[in-house]
Formats: sequence, C-alpha cells, structure tokens
Amino acid sequence: MRPFRNPLLLKLVQKLRQTNGHRSVDKNGGIRVLLKSLKQGKSIAILADQHASSSEGVESLFFSQPCRTHFSPALLHLKTGIPILVSVTRRVDNNFNFEYVLDRPIEYTPTGDKQADIKAITQLYTTSLERLIRKQPEQWLWSHRRWLNINRKKRKRAVEEALISEQTVSN
Repeated sequence: MRPFRNPLLLKLVQKLRQTNGHRSVDKNGGIRVLLKSLKQGKSIAILADQHASSSEGVESLFFSQPCRTHFSPALLHLKTGIPILVSVTRRVDNNFNFEYVLDRPIEYTPTGDKQADIKAITQLYTTSLERLIRKQPEQWLWSHRRWLNINRKKRKRAVEEALISEQTVSN
C-alpha cells in the first residue's frame, strides 16, 4: 500500500486492515515481503485495480479503454507459478453482509519474453476483473482516475470556462 499523507488516517486504516492476522505491506520493497510470505505458506492479497504510474504498471485495456495497471501480480505469478485469483466483494443484503466472488484462476505459461508475459498476465487479470464487474455493475464503486484517455485538466478548464460564461450572461 501507499502510505497516506494524513498520519491519523494512516493509523486508522492500518488498524482496520491489520486485524485477524492480516498485515499491510508498503508498496516500496513489498514484493520481497510478499514472496517471503508465500514461502511461509501464507496467502496474500493485492489491490491491483488502481491507476499505476509508468514505473509500476503496464498499459492494458479496461472496459475497452486504455489504462495503466500494476504489474506486481504478474511478477509474482511468473516467479512462483501460483495462480492469480481475481475477486470482488458484493453486498448481499442491507445489513452490511458481503460475499467474495471469484473468477476462474489465472494460470499462464511463460513464453520466455518477460515483458510480453507481464503485459499478457496483467491484461488477463484486468479482463477478469472487468468480467466480474459486468455481472453486477451496480455493485461497482469507483472514484479514482483509472483510464489514460481522460484529460481531466482539459475537462476542468472547460467547466471553468462554462461557469465564467454563465456568470457573464447573468450579470
């Protein structure tokens, strides 16, 4: 995980996440910790649906739109051969009960071209997540920048210009 800037929020999130034997790992140097955990027979979970920087991710397609996706799961899969299980949580009632829904396991046979393999595996789990979301899209909540072709600065400028134009007309 990337640490929060707000230390109080970081403390709260870590407290909530690190219950029942769970542990959060800083994204810097996290691969080593995850590999060690796997060697100890522990399971790991990676939230890999966030926008990734060019140094942390590869370009993939999500809902037919270009995005950059974290490649850590692909690296771990290539290193260990352990299948990737993509899951979503879904609310099952109004009493805050949820279920995990899993897609089929991803098992990939490497071609020997590491960069192409990373890109292919990353696309496989991105497509798997998309498939799960499509089953019940009303359950999906997303508020982060995910797609590369969204020019937020251009959109913000257009909104600001429209507001200025409205103010000029009403004056």
